[in-house]
Amino acid sequence: MKKETRVQKKQRRRMFMLRLFFISLIVTAMAIFAIRSSFFKVDQIVASEGNSVSKEEILKAAGISKDDNILIIRKKAIIERLESIPYVKSASIKKKLPDTVEIDIIERKPYLQFENGYSFAVIDAEGVLLENSILKLKGIGLVKGIGWEYIPDGGSIIDKTQGTSILDLLNDQNIAPVVEKIEVIDLSDSSNIKFNLFNGIAVEFGPMNNVKYKLKVLGEILADVEKKNIPTKMILMNKGEHPILVRDDI
Repeated sequence: MKKETRVQKKQRRRMFMLRLFFISLIVTAMAIFAIRSSFFKVDQIVASEGNSVSKEEILKAAGISKDDNILIIRKKAIIERLESIPYVKSASIKKKLPDTVEIDIIERKPYLQFENGYSFAVIDAEGVLLENSILKLKGIGLVKGIGWEYIPDGGSIIDKTQGTSILDLLNDQNIAPVVEKIEVIDLSDSSNIKFNLFNGIAVEFGPMNNVKYKLKVLGEILADVEKKNIPTKMILMNKGEHPILVRDDI
């Protein structure tokens, strides 16, 4: 096999660069055509509607119009705008070529509400402030006897309530089903917290220590009450080591 001469090497290198130039030129031309072509303009925007976030609110936050080219839509920026809505926990964007954009959201759910002046501060189970509602939300537990400084919608109450026992009610899927049965949590007397349940049972909870354990015990008691259909007026958890169940038929 003949050894390649210096001239041949230069020619081969020149041909390679020439091919590379033409390929780049073709790719650039195709990209420009795709960006300017009406073929890739957004024609349909499909948005999932939540319980608390309307389709109109989602579309407004997304900021996508039917004149936009689907190829240059920045998904990350759209997701950031959507997740700035307090009720939106997470968002995802899918492009379906040539002209469809799909928007899906996962909503935060109201978990507790707090008396906050003339309104009710609604939070989710992670302590994120969802809204300040003029009206008290139905079916959501109300916490009395605690306040905090101003928190913007989408902010966290955790930063404003550090060191308080109310944090023990958050971020725990094991106790959430019990908390969701509570209609009113009265924290005005720290030595004896009082609950009123949605089923009419009153609970003398005692001080807010060992909260998670005591709520677990309360959940077991309530499950037994429901299973055996025991008419119950009150549950006393502040009279010693063992809770006392006060029947409603005595």
